[in-house]
Amino acid sequence: MRLLAVLIAWLALAAPAFAHTASRSFSAWTIEGARVEGVVETDARRVTQLASVLPQTDYPALLAAHAADRVHVTQGGVRCSVAAPTPQPAEIGMVRVGLAFTCPRPLAEAATTLEVRLFEGISPGHIHYVRVDGAEPIEAAMSAATPTLALSGPAGPSSLIGFIVSGAEHVLSGFDHLAFLAALALLAGSIGRIAWAATGFTLGHSITLALVTFGVVAPVESAVELLIGFTIAFAAAEAMGGGALRLRALAFAAFVLVTPLVAALIGFRPPPAAVYVGAAVFAACAALLGPESSRRHATALAAVFGLVHGAGFAGALAVLKLPQDRIVPALFGFNVGVELGQLIALAVMGVAAALVARAPAPARAWTRDVAAAALLGLGVFWFAERTFLSV
Repeated sequence: MRLLAVLIAWLALAAPAFAHTASRSFSAWTIEGARVEGVVETDARRVTQLASVLPQTDYPALLAAHAADRVHVTQGGVRCSVAAPTPQPAEIGMVRVGLAFTCPRPLAEAATTLEVRLFEGISPGHIHYVRVDGAEPIEAAMSAATPTLALSGPAGPSSLIGFIVSGAEHVLSGFDHLAFLAALALLAGSIGRIAWAATGFTLGHSITLALVTFGVVAPVESAVELLIGFTIAFAAAEAMGGGALRLRALAFAAFVLVTPLVAALIGFRPPPAAVYVGAAVFAACAALLGPESSRRHATALAAVFGLVHGAGFAGALAVLKLPQDRIVPALFGFNVGVELGQLIALAVMGVAAALVARAPAPARAWTRDVAAAALLGLGVFWFAERTFLSV
């Protein structure tokens, strides 16, 4: 039954494998009189999703056509004229296009709005980060729920509120973070342990979020993404019942080492080998420590894994390249939003757990093991998928 649940999870949930941090884009804009000029950038992997919508294979052309259709500047209810988007040089793995709008009147004289609906209906949970350099600098996070931003005229919600909303959306739309929280709750077991584990996770991701945002550390994004998959699989495997925990942990450690070797042999370029060696050693040590070690030390484990997830959260802020004097408010708002999203997710899981607790003991054990197996399958899938598709 466990193996069947894993297989079902692999097949049914393969589509959203990119889960969350990869689904973002960024734009920077300047305002001069009646002109609004900017660049829109996202990663090449995200642009591949457009290939099923637009019949092209040229990534810059795909993004240019998509941006022309989904990015608009409106003044007085009328769309400003726009020049054809132009592809621009970008870093390896990224795609960038330039946009230029001309409005009827200078923006200082008329209410003007930027509308961005990139990847709406294509990439669930997509977040677009905006920086506007003008008389009053603006930083904002936009999504399908908040696709417009006032460039001039009456002010919209404050940047702080925008970052709080962005942080909450980042967690609640990130299937991999939600899966980790579920696996962590299964591993911790009791309400008290779950609360302490959630505290450890908060501490861990807050530390890394701050370090990355302030530029103290610069993690490799592809490595962070696959390690998030590792944390889900590890926590789920530790939470699963049965007497073969050590065997599962050793098998998982072997899988972690073999996956990048296979990827390299067939022509892919996985992240640095040290990432896989470190993860495999971690899994092997858990096997040697015994079946109850992870449960007893769930808080410490959550804090360590929180460091990894915090690097994933930080990627959402890093793309903004905020000036030093505006980093702290953005960091504070985003972190508050992350905590709100985490509390909402845990509350929903708590309700589900309370309902399961009313079932007979055999049914509770069966439900727990099936849920753990499904999460294990997701974590393994994301780990392997991000190894083979890393850029």
